[in-house]
Amino acid sequence: MEGVTLDLLSTGTSTLDVQVDKTGTKDTIQTFVDAFNEVLDLIVPELRVSATTDPLTSLGGDFLIRKIQSDINGVVSQRISGMSSAYRSLSEIGIETGADGRLAID
Repeated sequence: MEGVTLDLLSTGTSTLDVQVDKTGTKDTIQTFVDAFNEVLDLIVPELRVSATTDPLTSLGGDFLIRKIQSDINGVVSQRISGMSSAYRSLSEIGIETGADGRLAID
């Protein structure tokens, strides 16, 4: 069983019950979603350009920041190749992307 270690101390019979930690899994997913949204909260306002935007302090035209945003969006929207699991994308485990780019657990 992958991810399980058994220390056998004597001979005999035993019962072993292995279960998925659904609460821990959901907490881990929520932590990821929160961290992703925090990064967006930092990047998106810096990319907004208006008539009053100072071109010397704005990152709106900065290629690197736009590339980071694009790469982050790509990570959450692409399918993961080489997985043996039935789940190969974030949407398949209940993580949805809103119109504003923020993630939410469905």
